[in-house]
Amino acid sequence: PTLVECITCSSPEVSSALKDALGPFKDFMQPPVSKVQNGES
Repeated sequence: PTLVECITCSSPEVSSALKDALGPFKDFMQPPVSKVQNGES
């Protein structure tokens, strides 16, 4: 959740860097991320 918020709130450069670094993990994070955002929103 925190990582996702950082990616959304941070500058595009940071977002791109994080997405690139989290490449393989991003696929695993996406499904739970949707649930987390819906639950915390």
